[in-house]
Amino acid sequence: MLSNKKNHVGLLARQRRGELARLNDQLRQINAALRRQAKIESYAPTLSYAPVGSKIPESEVIVDPQKERLIAYLRTGKNYLRNQAPDKAFPEFKAALDLAQALGDHVEEKKAARGLGLFIHFHRYLILLML
Repeated sequence: MLSNKKNHVGLLARQRRGELARLNDQLRQINAALRRQAKIESYAPTLSYAPVGSKIPESEVIVDPQKERLIAYLRTGKNYLRNQAPDKAFPEFKAALDLAQALGDHVEEKKAARGLGLFIHFHRYLILLML
């Protein structure tokens, strides 16, 4: 009688484990779908679908020369840091920060500030190496 109860409890536990696994898989799929939808909405809030293959022709793209210059400053500064030349990177990041503040672009301003922080980090590291 006792072993019969144990078998019954084990059977229920296995069933619940299987149920939990199925629910977990369903929740993962729902979560993935919600993440995809949120990603789409963050790029284009009015769309309810992802645009497929709709590339805008270059002639119709409005390009802000100030923004392009800002991105160029950031890229150049980043490349200088990669090439172990932090002294050359500082003016690039400083110019990018000033331009981003002038344009009111908070995202690019954060990137420039992060670049200046990296410059300070590298500069301190080089000073410590000289000691």
